[in-house]
Amino acid sequence: MARRYRIAVARRPFADLRALPGGRGAGLGRALIEVAAREPPAGLIAVSSRLDLAACEVSVRHRIVLVYAVIGRDELLAGLIGAELDRELRARAIRRVMHGRR
Repeated sequence: MARRYRIAVARRPFADLRALPGGRGAGLGRALIEVAAREPPAGLIAVSSRLDLAACEVSVRHRIVLVYAVIGRDELLAGLIGAELDRELRARAIRRVMHGRR
């Protein structure tokens, strides 16, 4: 049986992982351990728990999983759809004003 991959977490993601509320960092930590225990594919991967996401790179040669970023799913969704939602709300407000409703 091959030994599992080591997990290396950069300083900023480590602080972000510890800052996740309500023990959510432990859930993401378990997900990282599960990925390191099996043979992950080389290159960039996303490791996720129910509520959070970690951006990682796998080095097969060095048998290591490098964690570059940790982000909560709520923050990720706000970043992805927040601007679109904001545009839609502004467009609705403009339509209301143009049609004489406030």
